[in-house]
Amino acid sequence: MPLSRLRLRLSAAFALAFALGVAILMGALFLLLRRDADRQLTRRLQESATGAAEALGREYGEAPGAGLAAAARETFRELPPSAHSLVVYDGAGIQIASHGAPASVGAAPSEWRQGDAAVIDRTAGPEDDVRLVADRAGTAGARPRSFHVLAIGPRQPTEAHVESLGWWMTASAPIVVLLSLAGGYGLARLALRPIGTLERAVATLDPADLMGRRPVGEPPDELDRLALRFNELLGRLEQAQLRNRRFVRRAAHQLKTPLTVVLGEADLNLHSADAAATQMQGMRRVRAAAQQMRRRVDELLLLAEAQAGEHVPLDDLVELDGLALECADLMRGRAAQMRHALTLGEVEAVTVRGSDRLLREALVELVENACRHGRTEPDIRISVHADGSAAWVDVASGGPPAPDALALADAPPEDDGMHLGLTIVRWIAAQHGGGLRYEHTGGINLFGFSVELGPGAREPAEA
Repeated sequence: MPLSRLRLRLSAAFALAFALGVAILMGALFLLLRRDADRQLTRRLQESATGAAEALGREYGEAPGAGLAAAARETFRELPPSAHSLVVYDGAGIQIASHGAPASVGAAPSEWRQGDAAVIDRTAGPEDDVRLVADRAGTAGARPRSFHVLAIGPRQPTEAHVESLGWWMTASAPIVVLLSLAGGYGLARLALRPIGTLERAVATLDPADLMGRRPVGEPPDELDRLALRFNELLGRLEQAQLRNRRFVRRAAHQLKTPLTVVLGEADLNLHSADAAATQMQGMRRVRAAAQQMRRRVDELLLLAEAQAGEHVPLDDLVELDGLALECADLMRGRAAQMRHALTLGEVEAVTVRGSDRLLREALVELVENACRHGRTEPDIRISVHADGSAAWVDVASGGPPAPDALALADAPPEDDGMHLGLTIVRWIAAQHGGGLRYEHTGGINLFGFSVELGPGAREPAEA
């Protein structure tokens, strides 16, 4: 299995942080051990000096007449072997006796006073540093004595021990870094395991089944939030897939009828014994079916824009009264073909800012809806008027009430196009800050859409 760059980066960051922490810890530990070793050396020398001073005091007390130097020599003879050297000073601070290595004894001062420092570091030779420590009783005791004892010990063993410990810590640092790299890589692999699970879920995702969702813990962490975003993405894909399926069903439904008419008329003309007599009538039906099919294609393209959530530019200044007149002329032949009369009702001069193409399509859809589903009487009537902050474009036609007419705009198509047209009109109205409405009064069905009177719009002047 190849190494993962992400895991390597995570393990490197972990190793760096771990090595930095270990370096700080080892540095602090080294300084602490060095200080403690220094204190231990001072304490041992102090204990040695104090023990020798007490022994010397006893010897001198037993035979004071022999003198302090004789008592010191007798005391030194009875002391066990030690790495420390001892020097005795009389009450005047003059060196009177010594015991130990000559080099160490030579580092001791020839005189020692009561107020001198209790601890002194000196160089006894080119490569020999020593520490001098006076006995406690001789320097700060409660009862004065006529002598002082100075213990002298080498510093090299202690420093060598501390230095060896420092080198050992330094040598172990690369091993610690390598171990932290390996451990960090393993921890990164364990931490990224949910991402691997998510990766496998994506790899095995079936485009036909987008219902699978990843579990999200509470409270969510970074990986849970990633799983949540993945679930939201699946939801959006599922909705898009559903819209595509609805679009395909609508396209098939809307194009099936005109295609059937075209094929039927073609077969009829091909197998007719009197082709010349039926050709003109057949071609008229083919032309009507082709026009219907072209209209359905235009509607489906608009529906695709609506379901894709596209935002259309609203840069045109549209005169709704002129639009009503234009659409009435455009649809008059269609209305006559469906045995309807198309007239203009109350049309106020209102100008709005929007999309001329979409507003024309919305009005044509309402007129087409009235032609297909309304009664032949009374006439289909188009009206335009302003009401507060909105302008309304209405199409009225006779027919029975349709209580669920507005709900049809969101339902899948089940008939010959009413649902599709209302869906398009509602979307166009929403793009212009308005909405779709339906009213039934006295056998008249009124469908209308509103357009917001925004900047650049002009309401009708009062008479």
